[in-house]
Amino acid sequence: MGLFLGGSLLVLGILLIVSVFIVGKSEKASGRGPAEPRLHLPDPRRQGTARVVPELDRYIKQGDFTIVNQVVDNLESYPPENQEEIRRLLRKAGLVEKYKDNLTNIDSKVRAVTVERLGKLGGDGVPELLFRAMADNNEEVRLAATAALKKTGDPAIAGWLVAALKEPNRWLPARVAEVIISLGEEAVPALHAAVDDTDPVFMGYIIEILGEIGDRSSLDLLHRALRNYTGNIRLQAAGALGKIGHCSSVPLLVETLKDPEVKIKVQAIRSLGMIGGEEVAQKLAEMLKDDNPAIRYSALEALRRMGREGARYIEITAVQKGHPAAAGSMTVIKEQDAGARVNIFYEPD
Repeated sequence: MGLFLGGSLLVLGILLIVSVFIVGKSEKASGRGPAEPRLHLPDPRRQGTARVVPELDRYIKQGDFTIVNQVVDNLESYPPENQEEIRRLLRKAGLVEKYKDNLTNIDSKVRAVTVERLGKLGGDGVPELLFRAMADNNEEVRLAATAALKKTGDPAIAGWLVAALKEPNRWLPARVAEVIISLGEEAVPALHAAVDDTDPVFMGYIIEILGEIGDRSSLDLLHRALRNYTGNIRLQAAGALGKIGHCSSVPLLVETLKDPEVKIKVQAIRSLGMIGGEEVAQKLAEMLKDDNPAIRYSALEALRRMGREGARYIEITAVQKGHPAAAGSMTVIKEQDAGARVNIFYEPD
């Protein structure tokens, strides 16, 4: 009897091991794998912060940052009112200082994750840390810092960002420009203060950024740059005026059509096309007679972009025998007709 019982137990044990092995393989094959450990923290989406904040405070005091980090990573999935209360607690508990130490970690991935977490925490001192991280020697960290800094939206750093444009070897101008543009009108005073700098490259950055922001308070400054400067600064000023797109720029841009430099004339034509209007359409129609094919092509493209305002002049030009832009105008009309037919054919139900 004892031998029979012992043999039965042995068989049961083997069957149990085999079944565990089969279940394990099945889970692996299904892609599920072992279940991830749950947060030992109430979910503020269901229970508010009444229980979350005290428990989170306990984890911080114990120095257990595993769960704290998970909370920061998932912070934006909580309701806004819960987010801000948790942020205040974490900042008060010194989490920013702890993360600050990680910015010098040798592992660039640690630095990148730290930058993302600092962006989610925000608070005093964080924008400066993120700004400095934009000069990190690792591209992943620089990108993370740029994204985080755009999210914080602190206009207090506008002056630093504008100054950073002068150090392209340390701060990439394109990244810095992204952040400045994200600040919008709040960055305009710092940009205006830097406009009369003697460095033409730096001036070019400022003018292009002002155009991207599109604030009309920059119009007088950009008009002055187009009148008084030379070379690329005038080119960039003409482009910025087109992006702002205000009718007060039309007379100066029309005057710029007499510029001896073809590239500046072409940019003035493009900007006029962005602004539009009957007066502009007439002027661009005149440019279709220019001896330079680049000028004619730019004027034709500008008229096409103006829609109905420009279409009438394209049609008039197309039927004028001997007109230097007649063939190009006819091509534009045919392309537009073909495009219209395609749009009708594929029009959704």
